[in-house]
Amino acid sequence: MSVKFLEKLSIFLVLTYFMGFLTACDPYRKKECEWYLVPEPDHQHHAEKGWVALCARNFTLGREKCYLQAPFDLAEKIYGKTLRFSDIDFSGSLPQKIKSVKLCTPDKKPEQLEGESGDQPAGQPEAKP
Repeated sequence: MSVKFLEKLSIFLVLTYFMGFLTACDPYRKKECEWYLVPEPDHQHHAEKGWVALCARNFTLGREKCYLQAPFDLAEKIYGKTLRFSDIDFSGSLPQKIKSVKLCTPDKKPEQLEGESGDQPAGQPEAKP
């Protein structure tokens, strides 16, 4: 093998290593304030009564996660506000119910918003046994 080929190969391997290092930390940018929770009318039939079907969308990457639902009051509060996908606290089976969200604010201090406690949708009285 020629020396020039080995030099080019070594440069290529070093650059590939550093590119992998830079993108491997958070390749889907779930820790960046680039995500929005927006209503998804096409999936509303999956959401429970009193809940809103939502998609978490990152318009920078063109990615979305459309398996979420939230009580109407929480969905109304978070509409159009940026957040980190990693700061969404959700549970349950699909569609997953959002318990709370930390929003990104201009001064970079997280703002905690919580939905109704439990699995009861907003505005619905708890059923008594």
